[in-house]
Amino acid sequence: MSGNDTDQLQTLDKGLEVLMRLVERDGGWGVAELAAASGFNKSTTFRILRTLQRRGFVSQLPDGKYEVCVEIFQFIMDRLSGRLNFQRMARGELERLAHEVRETVTLSIISNRQVKCLDKVDSPAVVHVTHLIGRLSPINKGSSGKAILAFLEQEELERYMDSSASKPSSEHEAADRQKLLNDLVITRRMGYSESHQELDKGVSAVAAPIFDRFGRVIGSLTVLGFTQDFTPDFCIQYGSAVRKAAAAISASLGHSLTPKPI
Repeated sequence: MSGNDTDQLQTLDKGLEVLMRLVERDGGWGVAELAAASGFNKSTTFRILRTLQRRGFVSQLPDGKYEVCVEIFQFIMDRLSGRLNFQRMARGELERLAHEVRETVTLSIISNRQVKCLDKVDSPAVVHVTHLIGRLSPINKGSSGKAILAFLEQEELERYMDSSASKPSSEHEAADRQKLLNDLVITRRMGYSESHQELDKGVSAVAAPIFDRFGRVIGSLTVLGFTQDFTPDFCIQYGSAVRKAAAAISASLGHSLTPKPI
């Protein structure tokens, strides 16, 4: 680890120490007393407070003291609670689908312009493909990401397509972009996406979008396994099963309209 990395970690550690001191007390802290409680000098404590204030974690009272901004922590808890509720409500369908198709099933969400595996149920087969919870994958590769991309609002989809990760800079990349656009058209028509060895060699998958009660796509449900087992007939079978399971999860979240094949 470089000296710069060490300095950054020490700064972060000091910031977290100050933040925890603020959380522990009901009411405001003066800079001097907070510095004394944290064990830092006043100038360091003041710089930390100003940074936390700029980021919305801290507010300054009329008397000049500082206190933690409860609203941002409430926002964080609401977001985390929403993810936990989503995961909990989807778990039964993951287990049922994995048992039905005897393949590994994953639940994914958008995370910082990527696709993040939120939960999984491994195939009951002795030899099977697995997946890491928390793994991040490009949103423009693999069935999990394409199932989400295909059902984004047009303006949001264009932002993803125009990002540096997907903007074509050569004929080869332009062809990849056009293939992705074609895949998204097929995904919207079928109600599920399909991929073969796009992320991992020897692994294929089908995935369907999950919608919230406002009709916004918020994630995807994916069946994945060995490419040799994902024949055209099985892809159709798995696609139908994953679309049905994703629709059930969407319905549990309050969504009433699910994508249908044209």
